[in-house]
Amino acid sequence: MCIVTVLIPLFPAAHAVACFEKPVNPQASQNTGTLPPQPSQTEEILEPPVSPVPLEPPRTKLHNSDEYHAYMAAFRSADPVSKARGMEDFLVRYPQSEMKIQALEQALAAYQQSLNQVKLEDAAQRLLQADTSNVRAMSILAFLKRTYATQGAVWMPEGYTDEVLKLGRQGLNALSNWQRPASMPDIDFQRLRNQMTEIFAGAAGFGLLQKKDYAGARSYFQKSLQIDPGSVQDNYQMAIAHLESDPIEPNGFWYCGKAIRLTQKQGNPASASLIQNYCNAKYRKYTGTPEGIDNIVASAGNETAPAADFAQKIPKSDVAAGKKDRVIQEVTVIAPPNMKFPAAKRSACELAVDAVQKNDPHQLSFSDWEYVLSLRDCSPANKNAAEKVWASIQSLQTRKGHTALLKIPAKVISANQYGILAAITPENQKANKADVHISVEHMEKIPSPGAMINVIGSITEYRAFPIMLLMEHSSIEKTGS
Repeated sequence: MCIVTVLIPLFPAAHAVACFEKPVNPQASQNTGTLPPQPSQTEEILEPPVSPVPLEPPRTKLHNSDEYHAYMAAFRSADPVSKARGMEDFLVRYPQSEMKIQALEQALAAYQQSLNQVKLEDAAQRLLQADTSNVRAMSILAFLKRTYATQGAVWMPEGYTDEVLKLGRQGLNALSNWQRPASMPDIDFQRLRNQMTEIFAGAAGFGLLQKKDYAGARSYFQKSLQIDPGSVQDNYQMAIAHLESDPIEPNGFWYCGKAIRLTQKQGNPASASLIQNYCNAKYRKYTGTPEGIDNIVASAGNETAPAADFAQKIPKSDVAAGKKDRVIQEVTVIAPPNMKFPAAKRSACELAVDAVQKNDPHQLSFSDWEYVLSLRDCSPANKNAAEKVWASIQSLQTRKGHTALLKIPAKVISANQYGILAAITPENQKANKADVHISVEHMEKIPSPGAMINVIGSITEYRAFPIMLLMEHSSIEKTGS
């Protein structure tokens, strides 16, 4: 076995990220609707806030002793990576087992514990197919998909936010019939129920926000914020649901203030600035002056909801109130003779296809690889381009018929004793956005977030949207912090 060192970029600068021109501002070109830019959800996405399933033994004694022992061997594994692998093996051997739901639930919990987002989402999808009213599967999918949809992306699968809305609504309906597991104390059951209610209501609100059903979105966000008034995401999107309405609902300025104050307290100045820029612009448009917004931010930090008379206290400018005549000057724009208008910029999907058609995939940078892979589902041509890039990556892992391990520098985003979420590309490292899950077989010391490491392992799978690579059989070398 040999080790192939992968540098970022892989090849000289002429063949690096600039091999093809990508959209400068991904969020501006994504097809996620008309939401203003969203604050980073990096910290939230690492671990969906849903407790793992209770570690219960089989609910029924299986008649097939081999089947029973296979399940129990996986169930008793203390290591979540081994448990997940054991449960998956059990499901392959006994696909019609009456323990199928339990095995999927245990695999789900194990993937969550080991920070394996790709496998977590896949297991949740399979669990929901097997048990269409499974609230754990729905809550994890609703949380993950809503978070992915609010991240910057150059392309999103069609109907993605509709699926978030559907999961939110179905989850709330399923919760009304969810029974407390016998082994779960009442206090834990109620806590988990509230947690899921918040997730489902927030997802439904986000879905309606994308459809510009602002009143409907507000009703769902009201429900989620009653449970967790400290949610930055729900407060900010509640603000948008007020301030994008026509006419503007001034209570939105309170939710702006709350979201800004929360991000400031979290020590996240970038997100606070992003939210404040949006809110300040809306406030000036409504009141005609920037004065007053700082007082709203200061007071909202100590409150859980806007006062009953909050909206009445926000002064409305004469123009916003329609009291002042506006002079409209018509301007006719005529192109000068022989003016050649530039061709429309190519879409992100077309750029990815062109990159592979015009370049040897081996000569593209890691950033370019991820870009092409992330757009796999755009079209048949994109799928073909992604397959060529994937084949190129796999070819690096074979040398003269022998397995070769890749050595790749990465920045740690989150880690525990079972796995690491890290960022490989420079842009993801800068944004603290994970693009690889690393399953480490022997980790003597858990690296701290922000640490730079060399990962030695095999890239075995990937999820296209949002892009996430899986590295297995891995070991790490710390290079600095």
